[in-house]
Amino acid sequence: MDQILEFLVDVPLAQASFRALADALGVSTFALVYHFGNREQLDQEILGVVRDRQVLMLGGIKPGAINSEELVEAGVRAWEESLSRRGLLAGRLSFEAGVTERLRYPAGDGILAAAHSDWVRALYEWALAHGASEEDAESEAELLVAVLSGLRYRLHLYGADAVPITLVETAFRRFTELVTHPEPAIAR
Repeated sequence: MDQILEFLVDVPLAQASFRALADALGVSTFALVYHFGNREQLDQEILGVVRDRQVLMLGGIKPGAINSEELVEAGVRAWEESLSRRGLLAGRLSFEAGVTERLRYPAGDGILAAAHSDWVRALYEWALAHGASEEDAESEAELLVAVLSGLRYRLHLYGADAVPITLVETAFRRFTELVTHPEPAIAR
């Protein structure tokens, strides 16, 4: 799988045919078909690796076990990890595949939707553990994940310099502030 991901650094997922991939890896297309079955199964394997990488970044977000400052630090660390070569690839693949995944899984139960839900759930649980109501925890967790997704999109459009780490830090700080001091900060 590492070799496949390396191939995808310079090739969009939509152009990664079995033939192109086999040529790049120095194997037969039969070997790929034997291992993955079909293109959809290959895509699912790739997206599984992307999701696993995104879930690993959640390791620093432990509901109830870390305070606001530690959450900000964990969020900034996760963002910095996403700027690695592999992190940037995972981000790009998640955007590329996210559109087609929604077509394949209209109910929103695909791999990338699950990764999004994992992030929302982790932040929601952190907010609940720090005194937010269920309604505020849900809306603020969704909002932070939406802001981070927008920043990731900007990153992929314009490059890392277009998203200073201070924007990510500010997003996490606002989340923790709105969660821990909800009145009158959260407008209804």
